Formats: sequence, structure tokens, C-alpha cells
Amino acid sequence: MPRQYTRTFRVRHYECDPYNHLNNVNYVRFMQEAALDASADVGWPTKRYTDNGTGWLVRETQVEYLRPIMQGQTVNITTWMEDVRRVRSQRRYEFRLEGEEELAASASTEWVYLDLEKQMPIHVPDDIILAYMPEGAPKTSRARNHFPTLPPQPEGVYRARHHVAWRDLDMIGHMNNATYLEYFEDAAAQVGSLYGWPVKRLIER
Repeated sequence: MPRQYTRTFRVRHYECDPYNHLNNVNYVRFMQEAALDASADVGWPTKRYTDNGTGWLVRETQVEYLRPIMQGQTVNITTWMEDVRRVRSQRRYEFRLEGEEELAASASTEWVYLDLEKQMPIHVPDDIILAYMPEGAPKTSRARNHFPTLPPQPEGVYRARHHVAWRDLDMIGHMNNATYLEYFEDAAAQVGSLYGWPVKRLIER
């Protein structure tokens, strides 16, 4: 069985959106923090990776929102490494409100193990696999539901342009994975306003 790790977060005011819900971006930020702490818990803190010249980068993230998480609530995130395939690892996350068993959200992230100097994927070493999975990686794993191929863009598609700022970068100089979601949210709000549905109107409705 993979080693599981649980991290507790109290949802703060500035982490919420105008609906008083935990902002979508912060689900991903919480997941990232839980993953880093889970790695440290098995003997692989961020510094050890840095000293080793390696690290993990997010390739794909999926989140299924099942119940709203509100300002002031406490949420427990349980995470574990589900499988390892050559240079990639699939990590699962379960969100539960404090004192409740029902899932508030379920998520997964596909991480890629990287040589930081060469900026190239490399095989996940056995010692890292065994740290997370003392019995070794599973022989089989559940099928991954990758994002579908997008249809062709329609005529008149809305386009937004962002300048990547210093605050958007992570510790290895890449745009942080959660920042992509911030850009998506901004674009969605802008296109809504363009067609007469600004955020204020949506909230009032």
C-alpha cells in the first residue's frame, strides 16, 4: 500500500472568491502544498531534490468539485502516490471537511520527474519509489482519463494576453501550475463581461 499523508488547511478570507467559496486556484495550491509535505514526510523534502539536481513538475491536473468549501471551514487533504510509470507519477488527493467522511473534492495530478539542469524528464529512481511505496510500485493501475482533444476554435474566438510576472514563477523559475488556472479564470470573467454577464450579474442572479 502506498503511504498516505494528510494535511489540514483552514480556509482564509483571501483564499475565497466572490461566492465565498474556496477559489478554484487554491484547491490546486492546497494540493501542491500537501504533495510537498507528503514528500518531506517520506524523507524527500524540497531541499533534497534541489541538492540532487532533480525535481517534479506538474503535467496534468484534474479536480472534481463535489461540495463547496467555504471561508472559515477546515479541510483535510489526504494524498498518496498511486503509480509510477518511467518518468511520470500519478498522485491522488481527497478533500474532506473537518469531522466529515463525505468527499468535498477528488483530484489527481500527473507529475514528471525532471533533471533540472538539462530540463529533461528522467526515470524515477527506485529509492524514491520505495519511499512512497514500501511494497514497490503496483503492477497495474487504473486507466487515466486524459483531457479530450479540443475541437477546432470557432470563428470570433475570444483571446486574452497575459504578461508572466515575477510573482507567477515557482522556485525553479517556471510559471507555477496554479497560475495557469488564474489566467483561465481571468479570461472567463473577461469573456463573460464581453457578452453581458459580468461577475456581479452572475452573483446577483
